[in-house]
Amino acid sequence: MKRVKVSTCIVMLCVFFCAFCMTSFNVRAQGEFCFTEVTQNSISFDWTEAAESFLESYKKSGKSGSYDSFQIQVFEVAEDGRSMSLIKPYSVPGTTYNSTVEELKPATTYRVDIKFQIEGYSSSPSIWNVVSTRSDNSYTMKMIGHSDTTLYVDFSDAVKQMEEKVKKAGGSNLSVLSVTGSIVEQSGSESDALSAARNNTTKIGRNFTEKYTSKKYTGLRPDTAYAVSVMLTYDYKKADGNKSSYVDEFIEAGSLRTAPEGGYSDDVGDNTPGYSENNREDSSHTGKLVYTSGAGYSRKNAECSVTSDENSITLDWTKNNVIPSADRHLIEIGCVEESNYDAQEDWAKFGSDHNEGPYMRQALQKAYQGDIKVDKGAKSYKITGLKPGTQYNIVMRCGWQTQGGRCDTCYVTYKIKTKGDSGKVAAVKDISANKQPGYMYDCYAKRENGTIVLDWTEGSKAFISQSVFEKYFGKMQRSGIITVKYTEVPQSDNSKDIEHAYSKLENSNSGVYSESADLPCTKMRVFGIDNSKKYVFAIGYRYQYFEDGKLQSGIEYFYADETGTNYLKKKATDQIDGNQENSEAGAGGKVTENGMNNENTAAETTDKKQPAVNTTDSEKTADVAAEKADDTKADEKPESKITASKDTFKVSVLKKKNQKVTLKVAPELKGKITVKNVSAKKLKKYADFKVKGRKVTVTMKKGAPKGVYKFKVTVAAYGKTKKTTETIKITVK
Repeated sequence: MKRVKVSTCIVMLCVFFCAFCMTSFNVRAQGEFCFTEVTQNSISFDWTEAAESFLESYKKSGKSGSYDSFQIQVFEVAEDGRSMSLIKPYSVPGTTYNSTVEELKPATTYRVDIKFQIEGYSSSPSIWNVVSTRSDNSYTMKMIGHSDTTLYVDFSDAVKQMEEKVKKAGGSNLSVLSVTGSIVEQSGSESDALSAARNNTTKIGRNFTEKYTSKKYTGLRPDTAYAVSVMLTYDYKKADGNKSSYVDEFIEAGSLRTAPEGGYSDDVGDNTPGYSENNREDSSHTGKLVYTSGAGYSRKNAECSVTSDENSITLDWTKNNVIPSADRHLIEIGCVEESNYDAQEDWAKFGSDHNEGPYMRQALQKAYQGDIKVDKGAKSYKITGLKPGTQYNIVMRCGWQTQGGRCDTCYVTYKIKTKGDSGKVAAVKDISANKQPGYMYDCYAKRENGTIVLDWTEGSKAFISQSVFEKYFGKMQRSGIITVKYTEVPQSDNSKDIEHAYSKLENSNSGVYSESADLPCTKMRVFGIDNSKKYVFAIGYRYQYFEDGKLQSGIEYFYADETGTNYLKKKATDQIDGNQENSEAGAGGKVTENGMNNENTAAETTDKKQPAVNTTDSEKTADVAAEKADDTKADEKPESKITASKDTFKVSVLKKKNQKVTLKVAPELKGKITVKNVSAKKLKKYADFKVKGRKVTVTMKKGAPKGVYKFKVTVAAYGKTKKTTETIKITVK
């Protein structure tokens, strides 16, 4: 969850204070109000961070004071989660930031509200949170694998037990909503270690982004015992058809021991942490009152109306509270065109709180320097000479005055985009059209002590180093979870069988296994494999990039095939022959009789390891191979079964508007239709296509230059009809 300032958080919670919503309670900033211990009959909680943070912001506003007391109310939430009743109101001194409530019911949901009483402050903000006391159920987990630094636990059986319990009560449709876990080293008794792990889990609270039923803990000490406690939150459909309230259950196990040191290689790889928010105010705001887009209600007093057309932006404060600044008696404006930048790097350097980027800082500086001075008495200003379809950063230096208050000098920020088309290609389209797919970059699978270590370190590094990512500050994701799917490689050398196996990794759960690991990592150990079989692994790794400073993401799949080069790469580079022989260059190696992978693994020397694809050369590989294959097939076919409604355009026609071309597929070809733009790299962005049912429409875009545009059309096999692939050429001259 994104962390927000406690002052902002308190405002939000005050708004929702009277409207109880079980699905909304986690709007609080994580860690600012936490439960430190939960038993069957008691709850303990601590609000130190929230209290100190609010008092600090209170003092920053120029006021002074301290807490007189904290008013606490404990509510019991009804089983249906729709109502609650007050069971215990009480107060604690203003110097006490923690409390414990006892004599509660087991397996019951409670809400705790804390109202801040500040001396001399009439308005009292509140914070709140929800928790369930422990049930008398006892759930455990099992260790399904380990190395000298890794423990792999599974608690899917515990979830099945919960499902059975719900069914016996007449309920159904149990849904796992949140999973939070902690692991601690067991240096003393098992019960003490479990208690410590449980308290750590309770402090973290519910985490609605995690729903796993198995977990790998890495970076542990060899030959050491550990205790794990997981809090799993679920709801279900009750016998009366209504949803239940949230139920928290703890699943725990102790005395889980890592293997003795030695015999295992690294299974984490590059674990350099990625960016994390620092909650520092943008340093350029020091000594200034800056109202950014996230400044809250107080910004409304200083806002004006902002409109744009293709070449201008107009600021109008005729109906607003804006007045000239008190010190200069002027309204001054700074305006800077937006450009792309690495927002995470900028946040790390200047602070992540209310940071709108380097170009807004430039606009802020221009406003401070009085770059544009508005005529005295004017109620609007029009900034002209701008580019169409372009975003601009604007800062207005002014003051504001209402019947209830006044501000002498402030800075108000705006991000405004002019109307029209800038001609820029959207980042997602640019990347999609020009990146080399993940399967072209080698990953490795190494057998080790009944496990397989996957390594995508070099492959992912080479992938994100492609030139198309440079202008978008591309990087592989360093937080969250990475998921690996795998299935058995067919013993048959038949292309259809192999294609089917690869297809299952994308489209099916049948016969497909899945494991996940916490990022950051570029290696993962897979447990529970059958040493008599070989596998192909699909590693779904998210990448991030920026467009005008906004964080975007995509997902790419990298493959490791124990039989050699992954099939998709072989197919793209025309390495497939009739016997489906494996190429020696690739993402796997030969598996010896004892199950150890002795060639082309991440742990082998560089003379045996196939280097990652060279980005510069490889960007052309797939298209060149596809063109060769298409040209060969075209020569073999007596007549074309895929035709275009038009195959030639004059460049003068395309200067005026887009042109459509319909690709017709012969009626006897009934398989699935897929299309790929295999035009030269410089032409790709000027042509697009859409497949809808049996209709394929190609759009030649306005401004397309001269050249031959190529589209590889494939109709899958269907019944007795074989797969058909043809390349349609459209010439612009």
